Amino acid sequence: MNDKHRCSRVLRWWGAVLLCLAALPPATASLLIERTAVEAWTELFEPVQLRSPRQHAVWQLGQPPGPMTAVAADRTATLAAAARQTPDGFFQSVVTHQRGWEDSSGLRLATAGTQFTVTVSTNEADTPLVLDFLFLGSQLQAGAHYGAGRLEASATLLISAAISTAPFPVVAPVWGFQDTLLLDTRDAFDPPRVVVHDTMGIGLPQVHASAGWTNFDSWAVHDRDPMIGTLDFGLLQPGQFFSMSYFSAVQIEAETTYLGHARAEVIDPFGLRDDPPLQLQLRGLALPAPVGVVPEPASAAQALAGGLLLVLLARRRQRQGGRRLLAAPLLLAMAVAAAPARADVLDYPIPFGNFYGDQPGVLDVHHRVTHLGANIDGLQWWAGGYDDLGGVAWSPNNSAGTLAHVDLRVLDGQPLRLDGFRLGSWAGAEGRLETVTVTGIGSSAPAWQFTGLIGVGNLANSFDVGLQSTTGFTITWTNPWWTAIDDIRFQTSAVPEPGAGWLLLAGLPLLGAMLRCRRD
Repeated sequence: MNDKHRCSRVLRWWGAVLLCLAALPPATASLLIERTAVEAWTELFEPVQLRSPRQHAVWQLGQPPGPMTAVAADRTATLAAAARQTPDGFFQSVVTHQRGWEDSSGLRLATAGTQFTVTVSTNEADTPLVLDFLFLGSQLQAGAHYGAGRLEASATLLISAAISTAPFPVVAPVWGFQDTLLLDTRDAFDPPRVVVHDTMGIGLPQVHASAGWTNFDSWAVHDRDPMIGTLDFGLLQPGQFFSMSYFSAVQIEAETTYLGHARAEVIDPFGLRDDPPLQLQLRGLALPAPVGVVPEPASAAQALAGGLLLVLLARRRQRQGGRRLLAAPLLLAMAVAAAPARADVLDYPIPFGNFYGDQPGVLDVHHRVTHLGANIDGLQWWAGGYDDLGGVAWSPNNSAGTLAHVDLRVLDGQPLRLDGFRLGSWAGAEGRLETVTVTGIGSSAPAWQFTGLIGVGNLANSFDVGLQSTTGFTITWTNPWWTAIDDIRFQTSAVPEPGAGWLLLAGLPLLGAMLRCRRD
């Protein structure tokens, strides 16, 4: 066999290897799903109306519209509640209460929660049951004018589990907490009540609590920091079943004499997902394919480059083969390096919290309000009424000199592209004169600025800014009581899939073989 034929065979073999690596399925796992479901619910009660019907959503794994997606939300005059899991795996439960002077007195109740359950079996002896999870945090806030009345806000997170020969074992708590703020007919909040479940001794997220008086309001705050944890449940044998429940819920009970406000939120972005960042996973669990998943652009480009490579190898000619073979690995390298950008939109479909829009390790999104340069509050959700916008972010503070800010802070140093956003006005068809700026984080001079009318003809303004930064941006606008924001569009740099590295490594011998053939 001459050198030319030998090189041809080597190149064809490596082309086949590349295609196999691109399409390589995950290794067969020893844990198998028997049953899993996601449930989300909300419930509100106002004294001037009948108890609202329980908003409820349940999805079994693999049902449309996605592999695990449940959303429930509701709103009344002084209460709002939302519980959801997004296709990205985020689980959020949040309730808010805002009672004004003109609102009637009486007991108000708001609850929201999510629950994920899974039962697995095994096909191998001594299969480890190890759970990795990431908890992003919880927050309780409450306040009452003159400290008069009763106000309670609570947040609960609980992981329960059990192993049994019964198909669906009864689970018991192994890790979690229940935190409660309580004001009860006195002029200050009691110390936060905390109930802890930690039978495995891995510890709980750190707590930050404070209380005080501001502008005749008695207030209290109770936060828990993010935490990464691992729970080891032992070994599972064939014929046994392991069940686990991940439950989170928040609740507000309010019967204040005068003004009152409260907010309770738990958010933990766990989800059964194959692609990083992996938030919660039973190690070795075999995941069914999501419904209607479209291949990532990078994967499609890699497959296309591999196909072109084989075509060029099969049809190469003696005089032009070197050039054609040179193009093939270049196409492959471009496909490997072309990690797709992740496009996101903050569209505020339901009440949101401090973590809305965050991408762990990539992007930190912060909604805040300042008055005369001092941070005083965060932006809140409103269902509509700002021109033709739906859910928006606004501020209930109507004082002169109030500004709203949305910070998009880059955490990984990769480029962030801010495409644009929309602003709507409450003022009516004549519009509102506002000033809007976009400033790079770490810079004092605006990178983009607008001064003009917002909401002329009851139509929101759409701004296309097209800015890019490795530190992030702050969007700022005036009079956030009258003007609200929606549809913030941006792109973050995606992390290449692990398979891309293997494709690159496999492409290096191909490139060497190609160069040797050219020398021969």
